[in-house]
Amino acid sequence: MKRTRYIYSILLSVLFFGLMSYYFLNDLFHFYTAPVISIYENRYLARKPIWTVTNADPYPGEYEKYYNDHFPFRMSLIDFNAGVINYRILKKSPYPKKVNFGKDGWMFFEVERPVYEGELMIDSNQVNAIVTEMHKRAEFFRKKGIKFYFISPPSQTGNIS
Repeated sequence: MKRTRYIYSILLSVLFFGLMSYYFLNDLFHFYTAPVISIYENRYLARKPIWTVTNADPYPGEYEKYYNDHFPFRMSLIDFNAGVINYRILKKSPYPKKVNFGKDGWMFFEVERPVYEGELMIDSNQVNAIVTEMHKRAEFFRKKGIKFYFISPPSQTGNIS
């Protein structure tokens, strides 16, 4: 028992030291470089701050923002956390502010909650505007010799829990 615990503690220490060494060496030699723009978040990633005496106070916070954005394999780790840990293991929404779970594992966008819970109602003016627009589109396509189909998927009102 003691020997197994000793081997585990040595392996954990070696793994931790290797991981920390990799991130330190990556910062020096740039084995992995993050893109300038994050395609997942649709924003520019933080730039590496330059340390100067006049920049001494805000430098740690700026460097933390930079490091958080350029952490090696950041998006893979975020996807792993969202998809495997939260969704598969913990059975939680991978993005709780954006996605909710429904029955039988279905997921729904939070912004569409009023629609599928039946809270979003349209008045007769909106219905008339939609009908008028559909007629305009049908006539436009008919003049071009194209068949126009409008399909409205069924929606069931009620609670999603």
